[in-house]
Amino acid sequence: MPTQLASIPPLPGYGINQPPEIQGAIVDTKTQPRGDQLIGQATQIRALTLTSAQLLALKATDVQLVEAPGVGYVHHLEGVSLRLNFGTVAYTLNAGTLKVYMGASSAGLAQTADLAALLNAGASSVNVGVPALATGVTAKANAENKPLVLGNTGAAEFTLGDGTLDVVVVYSTLQI
Repeated sequence: MPTQLASIPPLPGYGINQPPEIQGAIVDTKTQPRGDQLIGQATQIRALTLTSAQLLALKATDVQLVEAPGVGYVHHLEGVSLRLNFGTVAYTLNAGTLKVYMGASSAGLAQTADLAALLNAGASSVNVGVPALATGVTAKANAENKPLVLGNTGAAEFTLGDGTLDVVVVYSTLQI
């Protein structure tokens, strides 16, 4: 189970037994979070660098970006940014894909559109602030306690490239 945040003082208007206020207007307490109810963690940022070997084997072996949060929790991907550190030759995509998944790429829920075009660039390049995709309605078991991984579910492995890929993941962990 993820570490819970320490005691957080309620925001003005979000105290116990007080209706919340936003700029002096009372807000429906059924739809607004209260300062005394912690249902998730603050936004977190994780950064890592994938080697060329990891990218070339991504179809066979996912790279875990964020570990599974624990039973009763789900990661909410807020966005991802990528930076290709070009080596001497671009990757050949071979109809491969580059996506973030909730759970293993073979059976997980895609969290981003295909980002593989970045690997085919002939120079160092970036793809900043890629938004997450909505998963749509799914069984709780498909989302609960799943890691965020980078995977390739395309037709084949990438080939030839020798650059590295910096990945920055912005996410929060929510209780479900």
